[in-house]
Amino acid sequence: MYIHGLGLSRPFKDRFVVKKELVEDALRKAIEASGNPVPQQIVLQRIPFSGQWGWASPVCFKMASDEAKSGRRINVKERAQELAEGIKRRLESQGRFHKVAAENGYLNLYFETGQVAEDLIRQVLAEKEAFGRGQAKAEKVMIEYSQPNTHKAFHVGHLRNVCLGNALTNIVDFAGFETVPANYLGDIGLHVIKCLWCYLKYHRGQEPRDPKERGRWLGEVYAEAAGKLSAGDEYRTRALALTATLLTGGISPSLRKRAISHLFQHAEAGLAEHHGDREWRKDLLTVLELLLTDQSETFNAIAHRPIADWVWSLWLSLAGWLETARQECAADSQEAQRIDDWASRYQKIGQDSEAWGLARDLRRLFQKWESNDPEIVDLWKRTRQWSLDDF
Repeated sequence: MYIHGLGLSRPFKDRFVVKKELVEDALRKAIEASGNPVPQQIVLQRIPFSGQWGWASPVCFKMASDEAKSGRRINVKERAQELAEGIKRRLESQGRFHKVAAENGYLNLYFETGQVAEDLIRQVLAEKEAFGRGQAKAEKVMIEYSQPNTHKAFHVGHLRNVCLGNALTNIVDFAGFETVPANYLGDIGLHVIKCLWCYLKYHRGQEPRDPKERGRWLGEVYAEAAGKLSAGDEYRTRALALTATLLTGGISPSLRKRAISHLFQHAEAGLAEHHGDREWRKDLLTVLELLLTDQSETFNAIAHRPIADWVWSLWLSLAGWLETARQECAADSQEAQRIDDWASRYQKIGQDSEAWGLARDLRRLFQKWESNDPEIVDLWKRTRQWSLDDF
């Protein structure tokens, strides 16, 4: 296993490393005995053959290459094989290896598989639980995991993170690092506001009498909140899409101008409810201008703002205009049929003021939270404890 930044490879002693040191020592002594210069570095690679334990070395190629660089006219590959065969005989005389082979200039040194297995088993039995433990290291490692959210159910995804984090903590600790497991509770954020919003709007005072049941119940409240808000978003999206489509190509240009004029007159009346809010009026004028110039994408960007109450006024006014347009177009059967079709589509969506206002209400509650409203902060503390008691 490798953990980026820790330089941690296998978190246990590799018994085979000892064998590698033995091979390197044996090679140096055999090369020296052959009367050849010993390379400063001897490269070793594990034997790639299945079921075989040992090391392979291209050291003879290095020696032959050095001879060629010194001026000797030789075939490097043939010279490497010649050197390998000479060194092979000296390695065999040492009696350290099960088998030594000189193949294509390589030296392959094998250990007896059964002996390697026996040595490993003896070491495991001797060291027991400490087998493979790394030496103590100076670094300290913090591993943050689990991180469940309050006000929500502790689901299988969180359990998965607990298992993975705990396993990783054990591995890093076993490798020799001072390990500090840490857990961060997700007790703030939009998911909390959604839960509090649903509690206040639909379930205030309905929590179970048994405190042990409140954490689970709170998770159900959050799930309900997510469903209602999703449905509200879908409702707004459908209404806005119909408005934009209707006014940017769904009717004739002359009808569109009359429609937008009608909508502006009726929607502007809502200014009184907003105390002449300049931003409200600015958005309304901008949107109607965008509809006149067929810029429905920009219209959607502005109209989807959660607190754009004027858009609701616009949607209500659209119903009145469709009725007026039906009367105005009575003499034109084709245009009247088109208006009837749009009116039918409007009625399928309907005027659901509660669904429309959910996002706005959520935003207002979030603003209270940001301003540290005492009532909201107190409710957060109480419901947070319900979740903690359930963990």
